[in-house]
Amino acid sequence: MTYPPELLGKHGLIYKTELLVGDHYWNSTEFLGLVALFVWFATPVYCDDERDQNVWKAMVALTKSMCWKVVARTVDSSGIGLVIYQKPVSPSCYKKRKNNNYPLLCDQKDGKNSSWYVPLSHCLSLLSVDSMGNLFSWPMPWLKRLSSKPPSLSIESGAEEMFYEDTKHWSVLVLDVYLNDLAINWSSVRNVMDRNAHYGGFSAALIDLPVWVMNVIPIDVPDTLSIIFDSGLIGIYHDWCESLNTYPRTYDLLHSSFLFRNLTQGRTMIWVIALLSYGDCYLITDMEVFYEWK
Repeated sequence: MTYPPELLGKHGLIYKTELLVGDHYWNSTEFLGLVALFVWFATPVYCDDERDQNVWKAMVALTKSMCWKVVARTVDSSGIGLVIYQKPVSPSCYKKRKNNNYPLLCDQKDGKNSSWYVPLSHCLSLLSVDSMGNLFSWPMPWLKRLSSKPPSLSIESGAEEMFYEDTKHWSVLVLDVYLNDLAINWSSVRNVMDRNAHYGGFSAALIDLPVWVMNVIPIDVPDTLSIIFDSGLIGIYHDWCESLNTYPRTYDLLHSSFLFRNLTQGRTMIWVIALLSYGDCYLITDMEVFYEWK
């Protein structure tokens, strides 16, 4: 899994069509934010045969042990249905469980910031807290989240100032240079990847364009992915010395801001071009590294 505990509580809704019920559902609750929902669309919700009903009973037992509550279970006129669960809004339910040992509660110190080649843990994470140790509240409405202080931003001196400076930097650069002075046909750009996203400022600066941006935080730089999720953006971790698991020619534009200074000579360049569609662009801001490699 490329989503460590730092990203707990960042999603408002998870949709799942999988039939199997098991320990992996414990990890789903980790990603859901306060008052967030889990939608399960599978045959055990609406079928009465023995196999499906056994699965449904297992799901009922599992979600009860996780303190999820059913907020809706519906079946439409065609006989197809789904169930919607809501995660708890306080940790008090965990202490009231009859079987207090199942699922086990995770140690908050275990696996913090771990994401790469780390197996899923067989435990239930406590509710997410911000950098001050307080339970996360419901996030600000979109688009205010893009320009507001992220709850998970470090409390260290200067962190807030750095965040706003980064946001302003990319807003000005994109408006003054990227959109006007570069030979990019933005009308043909839909899927964008920022290979070294930092706070997600580049993505935020493109908010008025009809584009979708995947923000990538390399595993060997400071971890800011939770801040990107706080802002309402999407992102992943990745080791750029390895290939990225995606379809070829997925992206119309790749963007790299001071990425290559942290990489070993050129070994990430050969395969990454396969991510681009035909005739599309790769913006690189640290070209001096290539001259050093040469």
